[in-house]
Amino acid sequence: MLLMTIVNEVISDLGARIAVLRRARALRQGDLAVAAGVGRSTISEIENGSTTTEIGNYLRVLAALNVLEDMNFVGRLGAADLARGIGQRARVAPMGRGRQKRRKDDVINVDDYPELALLAWNRAIREVTGEEALALYEGNWRFVDPERMTPHEKELLDRLVREYGKGALNV
Repeated sequence: MLLMTIVNEVISDLGARIAVLRRARALRQGDLAVAAGVGRSTISEIENGSTTTEIGNYLRVLAALNVLEDMNFVGRLGAADLARGIGQRARVAPMGRGRQKRRKDDVINVDDYPELALLAWNRAIREVTGEEALALYEGNWRFVDPERMTPHEKELLDRLVREYGKGALNV
């Protein structure tokens, strides 16, 4: 019985933290649902700490919020953060495991770059770090048409390769 109480508390807490992250990024439940590939009602269930919602759906939502690889970030949100975050529209950037705090000049709006925008077609969040942008290019290079890249986008890719790819585009 004690184990179930602990599990219920952890899931309830995770749901509340997900709600804070969604609100901090100014996303509606429907936007997050589309980005995660789940229904809006599933987002509502998750934010309410449903223990009957599949764990895979929780993970899809965490991935859509770009915090799946850094579960410690989710765990670091304390009660004060939860209370402060509800209703705020401040941006929350993932940190940890070698990541630096997101610099203002390191935020890339994918819609400013035609090929990158196509690679990120399914993301509700339209801003990524330089590191995330390079990963999108490298992981989906087979879909990139270099002929359609604008000079501005080519400059971006060159910068990303220099700064994050150690001079090599791994495709």
